[in-house]
This record gives sequence, structure tokens and C-alpha cells, in this order.
Amino acid sequence: MNSRLKLYMKQKNTSMFFEGLNCKHRFIEQSPASEFYKKVFSRANVINEYHDSDAAITALIRHFIHISKGEGGAWLLIFNSKDVNIDVEVELSSDGGVLERIIKQSVTSNGFLDDFVMINKYGNAIFISKDEYSYSVGEDKSSFYMDIYSSLVC
Repeated sequence: MNSRLKLYMKQKNTSMFFEGLNCKHRFIEQSPASEFYKKVFSRANVINEYHDSDAAITALIRHFIHISKGEGGAWLLIFNSKDVNIDVEVELSSDGGVLERIIKQSVTSNGFLDDFVMINKYGNAIFISKDEYSYSVGEDKSSFYMDIYSSLVC
């Protein structure tokens, strides 16, 4: 499949994903480098581990509210939904409601939540990562993420 067709399919799948979620989002054409997830998960501090996705989602939302200090704002979301990579900039509400709808939409029909990474322009990164037995919720703050954010959100 040529690159223009791949980009079109990714954009179409992203639009379909956000249909009905009632939030402002902006499609990001460029995906992070292939080693992005590996770098994020190797550098970040794991806050806690959970055995079910609902507890991990709740923890991530609470952590988002804490980090955003009631301001919400634009965040870059990088995740998979039903085997489709989605890279978007989303305006999130400070109460975490929009974020919760997006995450719950990304959970597959069999209850599996793929890796879900959020980055803001200030260098904050928070994530959910799934391994064999549990979900990890983590965070990191670094200029590495400010560089990623600015390179993807041009």
C-alpha cells in the first residue's frame, strides 16, 4: 500500500474513532519514531500496577487531573484502537470527562486496552501500558517529550 493511501486510511479511521465523542481533535500526520514506546516505557516512573483496565483508566484520569491542575488543555494522544495507530492532538477538559470517553472508546471488544500515551507541550507524559499480567500507569517529565510534542504538532 502506498504512503498516501496509508495516510488516508489512518485519517479516515481517526475520524471514525472520534465520531460521536464530541471533542475537538486535530489529526497528526506524522507518527512518532518506531522506538518511541520503548523510550517512553524505559524512562518513565511507574506509579502503580493494576490487574484490570477499569482501575488503570481511573488512575490515569486522576493523575491527568492532578497534572493538569484543573486547566485541561491540549494533549497529544498516541494509542492503538482495534489495530489502528491513532495520533491526535485533543483539547481535554480539566475534569477528565473527555479523556475518559476517549480511553473507553479505545478499549477493544474483548476488553483489551493497548498502550496509551499522553504528552503535553510542557514535557509531561502519562501512560497506561499492558504487560502479560497487569496494566501499569506511569509518568515522566522531560524535555524529550517537549521535543516529541513540537516535532509532531507543527
